[in-house]
Amino acid sequence: MKNNLNRALSYCSKNIRSKSEVLKKLNSWKLDKNEETKIINFLEQQKFFLEDEEYVSKFLDNLSSIKGYSKIQVKVKLLRKGIPSKLIETKVSLYFKNNEDLELKKFINKNIKKINAKPRELAIKFLLSKGFSYNSVLKHVQDLTYRNI
Repeated sequence: MKNNLNRALSYCSKNIRSKSEVLKKLNSWKLDKNEETKIINFLEQQKFFLEDEEYVSKFLDNLSSIKGYSKIQVKVKLLRKGIPSKLIETKVSLYFKNNEDLELKKFINKNIKKINAKPRELAIKFLLSKGFSYNSVLKHVQDLTYRNI
């Protein structure tokens, strides 16, 4: 038990982890359910290791250094990490309320050739399909040049 607990602590100390990620890792070690439960309980008691809310906050903070992601893309990434959807909705909505224009600019810059190759209406639909709000898309699309059809 102690050896596996140390392995789990080492795994958690290298990077912030969601509870779901730690459970997957423990499952890969082929531990019995009793030992797995004890390790998870210990990590939860420490408050430093299995904080999904902290995980989401750090994930959103890291978005500023990554090329633009839409609200939907961020939600999907967090859902895949096993974060509860209620927590995702709360944190992501707040983040995008404050940062959607920045993320949209990054996304447009990343995909500028693809966006400029489309007529204006299709470019708008493309950006909306990526999860950006209509008002933000319209505000940023006006500055782009489009091919005429």
